[in-house]
Amino acid sequence: MAANEYQPATMKIDIWKKDMQVIGDFLRALGVDAPTFTATEAVYEAARSAGLGGEDTAAVCRVLEQRAGVKRE
Repeated sequence: MAANEYQPATMKIDIWKKDMQVIGDFLRALGVDAPTFTATEAVYEAARSAGLGGEDTAAVCRVLEQRAGVKRE
């Protein structure tokens, strides 16, 4: 994140989608409330929609920067 470089990806945002679905299904089956987990879904989905699916999951930093109106150098 500090260098604003997200390649090579160690965990791609597109892969995250699949893994998070599995984890979310498991949480629901257990009846466990996980608000922090749930809160991340919109951020990662925004990253996918922005074309960052092939980037490392740390690329969500770009989404958070945009939402905050912050431009790092």
